[in-house]
Amino acid sequence: MWSSSVWVLAGSMAAKTCAKFGLDTVLVEKEEYPSKPFCLSCVTSARIVEYLRMTEEIGIPIYRLCQGAPDGTEIFAPPHEGYELGFALNRKTFDGEVLKLALRDGAEFMNRTRATGLIREDGKIEGIKAVKTDTEEEIEIRSKIVIGADGVESHVGRWAKIYETGLDVDNTYVVLNYMVDNVADMDEVDYHTYDQFFGYRKAQDVIFSMMPKGDGKMAISAQMFHSCRPTKKGQLNEALDYLIKNHPFLTKSNSNILERAGGVCPVNPLKVFVADGAMLVGDAAHQQDLSCISKGVLHVMDAGTLAGEVAIEAHKEGDFSLNLLSRYEKRWWKSYGERDTFYYHLLRFWQQSPNEYFNRAFHILKDSDNLFTDEFFDEMFKSRGSMSELFDEVKKDGLDIHNKQSFLSYFNHLT
Repeated sequence: MWSSSVWVLAGSMAAKTCAKFGLDTVLVEKEEYPSKPFCLSCVTSARIVEYLRMTEEIGIPIYRLCQGAPDGTEIFAPPHEGYELGFALNRKTFDGEVLKLALRDGAEFMNRTRATGLIREDGKIEGIKAVKTDTEEEIEIRSKIVIGADGVESHVGRWAKIYETGLDVDNTYVVLNYMVDNVADMDEVDYHTYDQFFGYRKAQDVIFSMMPKGDGKMAISAQMFHSCRPTKKGQLNEALDYLIKNHPFLTKSNSNILERAGGVCPVNPLKVFVADGAMLVGDAAHQQDLSCISKGVLHVMDAGTLAGEVAIEAHKEGDFSLNLLSRYEKRWWKSYGERDTFYYHLLRFWQQSPNEYFNRAFHILKDSDNLFTDEFFDEMFKSRGSMSELFDEVKKDGLDIHNKQSFLSYFNHLT
């Protein structure tokens, strides 16, 4: 039997924070090393260098953003010398670099270990049960707090009864990724550009993303535009095949598909992601950044830090109850939750908007040098009669938005 102050499932930043400030921390990983092999297309904010002061190991810096409307209109966030918009991460190496941070601060790493359940005594969480996957040895790890960063439909979330139901399919994006090679005719600017198309030529109902991965490779992804999931089998495969056959970079390149990967992404923020003795982090807590060049991975890293800080406070005060651990939820809401909720409702609003609405918005942005002018918002409010419905929905989630002025105030504050 093992004993620790805190047990963390697949959450290196939470483990790093706990260990750095003196908690006996065990980080459990089912595989030999943490990785996201199915996440081929991941872009995050340039603030990532605050955590990892490196570039080549992180991925390719993004200096320019290109977005396309359904009618082909394109707008650009142009490059500025010495300033990165973000990074196209290499998740196969990135997660290992974050693990090194946790180990450097003293966390104990228990790999090839699969959690199988929680230990409860008198109704309280007292640790986890697990199995060593290489030897089938059953073990117990005693701890007063468990932190689950074990992804969508987290085991910890279900065992701790944080989840009341399974995934809401109407609020869960299905995403498909390809990794392709031999991408030709890219100059230095193209090599550091992130492209996103809200429909491309005849594929009007799909959002496409393209990002450089180095060595002539590119990650391309597809997800539905006006819904979260495909309406027919193979729809996203067909969409990516269409992009390869029709986008100039790819048609001229004789590109090969090196890898295919896919997954699901819950977009509805959870209100509750703690319980007595348990906290959830990242995808497990639906902590998604839905903005374009998103904080993405930074969301998860910051959440891990917040959860770790609250775990430290819980040990200092000897209180592992829901009441104390809910400090994590409150701090998350203040830091990111309010913003995430705002973007979630914008996403749902945009999903219900016709393509003509996007085309008009892109035309106005292009004519105003990509600035969100009064004309842009006047058109946005004029062309949709359901803005009052949007206001009603966001108010239900605790955001004080009831008219155009309060909407603009939130937009300017959070974006």
